[in-house]
Amino acid sequence: NRGLEAAWAPDLKALKERGVTPNLAMVRVGERGADRSYEKAATKKLTALGLSVRQEHFPETVSEEALVACLRMLSEDPSV
Repeated sequence: NRGLEAAWAPDLKALKERGVTPNLAMVRVGERGADRSYEKAATKKLTALGLSVRQEHFPETVSEEALVACLRMLSEDPSV
């Protein structure tokens, strides 16, 4: 969305000038093609805008404990 890109541009520029690269984390459970396609397109768009993207992937059989641990770790990571 060009409007979103334009709205983010000043903030992204200011962050870059301070040496900060915004980092978005994506967590995917499973291997659905549509999810992978969305993730690939979003990663391409975000990196083109100057953001860093971190991806965490889990099989559909992931335990709730492992998924919650990942989300907690990302939540506590100041780089995300």
